[in-house]
Amino acid sequence: MIFFLTMLFCSITLVVAFYYCFYVAGKEKKQILLGVTLPKEALESEEVKAIAKEYNKKLNQSMLILLLAGIPVHMAMNGYISIFLIVYTVWGVLLYFIPNEIMKKENRKLYKLKRQNEWIIGETKTIYVDTRASVMARKYPLSSLHFLLAGFICLLPLYASDNVGSFFKQDMAVVIFVTSLFTKVVFFLLYKGFFQRSNKVYSHDTKINQKCIGLRRNILGNCFVILSYLDSISFVIMEWGMEKESYTNGFAERIIIFCLLQMFEMVFLFYSIFLLEKRKKEILSTDKSPIIVDEDEYWKGMYYYNPNDKRIFVQDRVFDSNITFNMAHPVGKTTVYGLAAITIITMVWLSIEVLRMDFVPYGMEIKETTVSFTSGGYNLEVDIEDIKQVTLLENLPDKKLAKTNGGATDDYLLGKFRMEDMGNCYMYVYLDYPLLLQIDTTETTIFFNSKNTKETEQLYKSLSKRIAQ
Repeated sequence: MIFFLTMLFCSITLVVAFYYCFYVAGKEKKQILLGVTLPKEALESEEVKAIAKEYNKKLNQSMLILLLAGIPVHMAMNGYISIFLIVYTVWGVLLYFIPNEIMKKENRKLYKLKRQNEWIIGETKTIYVDTRASVMARKYPLSSLHFLLAGFICLLPLYASDNVGSFFKQDMAVVIFVTSLFTKVVFFLLYKGFFQRSNKVYSHDTKINQKCIGLRRNILGNCFVILSYLDSISFVIMEWGMEKESYTNGFAERIIIFCLLQMFEMVFLFYSIFLLEKRKKEILSTDKSPIIVDEDEYWKGMYYYNPNDKRIFVQDRVFDSNITFNMAHPVGKTTVYGLAAITIITMVWLSIEVLRMDFVPYGMEIKETTVSFTSGGYNLEVDIEDIKQVTLLENLPDKKLAKTNGGATDDYLLGKFRMEDMGNCYMYVYLDYPLLLQIDTTETTIFFNSKNTKETEQLYKSLSKRIAQ
C-alpha cells in the first residue's frame, strides 16, 4: 500500500506538470502561440485558430489515452516489481515525448504559415535590458540564511540520536539524510539563479517592468524558502529515531505523512506559479508599450538555440517562470546531454538490479568455516562460529518491519530490514513459502527460505549439525 501511494503521488505529479506545461503552450501569451510570435491580426485569422484548435485537440486526446494507459501500468504493481518499474518508466517518458512531438509538429506548421504570410513582428534583438528594473531584481526578498537554517533542521535527527555512528549504519538513514541536504542546495540554487540571471523585460515602461520583476521576486523567492522549510520537516519525520528499534512503530504513518507533505509542496509550488502568472497578466493588461521580440528562428520547439547569445540559461518564452538552456552554448548542451545520459544509465542500472531481485533465486551454501547467502544484489557471508543458534519457523514473527535497503513486495522480502524488538536483520524470504530459517548471529539476524520446503528443512538440519560441532 505504501509503495502504491508513493507511485500514485509521482504519477499525479507527472501528469499534472506535463499537461499544464503543454496546455499553456497552446494559449496565446504576449502574442506568442505554440512558441511562434505573431501579430494580433494573425492571431485572429482562421488558419491560426485552426492550428491552435488542432493542437489542443491532439494534446487532450493523447493525455487522455496516456492517462487511461496508466491504469494497467499501475495494476502491474501486483506482479514483478521489476516489470512494473520498466513499464512505468516507459509510460513516464511517453507522458513527455508524445505531447512534445505534437507541439513540435504544430509549431513547425505555424512557423511555416508565418513565413508564407511574412508575419514579422516586434524587434529582432535577442536581449533587451532595463537597468533600473534589473537593479531592483537583484534585491532578495528574504535572507539566504533561511536555507542555512532549513539545512540545520535536517541535522536535528543527528542531535537527537543516542549514537550517531549507529544512525549512519542504516543505509536508508544515509540516503534520506543526503537527499534532505541535497534538496536544500537545489532550492538555494534556484533561489539565487532566479535573481542573478538576466531578467526579462516586458515593457518600455520601467514601472511595469519593476512591478513584474518585483512580483516574481516576492512570490517565487518566498515560495522557495517555504518549500525548503517544509521539505526539511518532511525528511526529519522520516529520519527521527531511525537508529532505534522503536522506529518500526508508526513506520507506515511516517511514510504517509512524508508523501502528504511532499504532495503539499508540489501543490504549493504550482499555486505560487499560477498566482504569479495571474497577477502578472493583470499588470501587463495595462501596458501601453509592450516589448515584443521576434526570435522564433532561435527556438526549436521548447529548446533555445542561438550561437550568438552567450547566455547559458534563458527564460522560457512560453512558461515565464521556467528557465531553459541555450543548446548552442557548449555548457548548456553538455549539461542537457549529460543529465540525459546520467538518467538513462541510472534507469538501466536500476532496472537490471530490480530484475535480479525478482528473478535470481535465493541461495544458501554451508562451507567449512562460513555460510554464504546469495541473491539479486544482497550477498552476505557469516562465520559459522558467530552463529549463536538456528531456528526452523513456520511463519515470520508477527512483528512490524521497516525496510532500510532492499526490496519488499507481496512475493518476497530481500535485503536489510528493521524488525520490532529485534533490530537490524537480513531477509531472504519468499512470502508464499512460510517455512523458513531464523539464524541468530552475534551481530544480526538472518531469515532465509527456499521455494523448495524440503531444501529449507535440509539446510536447517545441516546448519544445526555444524553449529553443534
